[in-house]
Amino acid sequence: LLTAALALVWSYNKLMWMDEFLVLRTDIAGGFREIAHIQRVQPISLDPLGYHFASHLCTIFFGANAFSIRLPCLVGFLTMQVCLFFFVRRVAGSRAGVIAMAIPALTGTLFYAAEARPYGMLLGVFGIAALSYQAATRRIRTRLALVCLTLSLMLAPNTHYFGVLLFVPIVIAEFVRSLSLRRLDWPVIGAILLGTLG
Repeated sequence: LLTAALALVWSYNKLMWMDEFLVLRTDIAGGFREIAHIQRVQPISLDPLGYHFASHLCTIFFGANAFSIRLPCLVGFLTMQVCLFFFVRRVAGSRAGVIAMAIPALTGTLFYAAEARPYGMLLGVFGIAALSYQAATRRIRTRLALVCLTLSLMLAPNTHYFGVLLFVPIVIAEFVRSLSLRRLDWPVIGAILLGTLG
C-alpha cells in the first residue's frame, strides 16, 4: 500500500517525458490491430506489443493520459513485490518476506512504478515467473504453477526485449536442479520449452 501511494503521488506530480509521449502516441491508436500495424510498419515507440496492448487497455478505461500509460508498470511493480513476499516466505518465513518485499520500494527500482516504460511491468512478469518456478519445483505442485510459468515466460519478451534474459536464470536453475535430482523433471522442462514459443 505504501509503494502504491508513493508511486501514485509521484506519477501524478511527474511531468511526462519524450519516451512517454511516444508510448502515448502509439497506445491511443484506434485499436489493437492498428497498434500492431504501427509497431510492425513504422514504430515510434520501440517496445514489443505486450506492453502496448496493456497500456492501450488502460487508455480505454481511464482515458489518454499519463496515469493510464503508467498504470501497467505500477501494477507490474506491485505484482513483483507481492511475488517476492511469497517467494521469500516459503524459504525464510513471513518476517523475511515482508523485508524482501520492502527492499524494492527503498531502492531506485521504485522509479519504474511511476514510469510509462515497460520495465515495471517486466518486473511483475519476472516475479510471477520466479514464484511459479518455485511452486512448480516443489514436491506437491499444481498445474496452475506450470501454466503460470509458461505464460510468464511467453509474456516476458513481449513486454520488453530484456525479457529474454529471464530464461537464463530459469534454465540454469533447472539444469542445476536436474543434476542434483539426477533426473529430468519433464513437466517443468516442458513448461520452459513452451515458454520459448512466446
